[in-house]
Amino acid sequence: MTAYIVYNGFWNETPPDPVLRLHTALKQHNVPSRIVPNTALSACFADTVRILQSDGTALNTDDFLLFWDKDTRLAFAAENAGLRVYNTAASIALCDDKSETHRILAVAG
Repeated sequence: MTAYIVYNGFWNETPPDPVLRLHTALKQHNVPSRIVPNTALSACFADTVRILQSDGTALNTDDFLLFWDKDTRLAFAAENAGLRVYNTAASIALCDDKSETHRILAVAG
């Protein structure tokens, strides 16, 4: 099991500080983790959906992803591939749209 911390590779040449701190916290709890830009992962839609790393190897369904990015398409594909995504694609999309976030929170009281 590996935690993949996904950050925006288009906007950040190196991982942002919060990503590095999350990686450190996971190591302190003996959770194997890797920091990867979203640009180093791709979705393969063949017989089954798989998430591939830049070297062509697929992530395992034992792995999980923590998105520090707004790449909802990659998050949806990861969910379809059977990976655990702790900030789901739906929650990423909702949080990205501040007016929709406000509406949902207002309805919830």
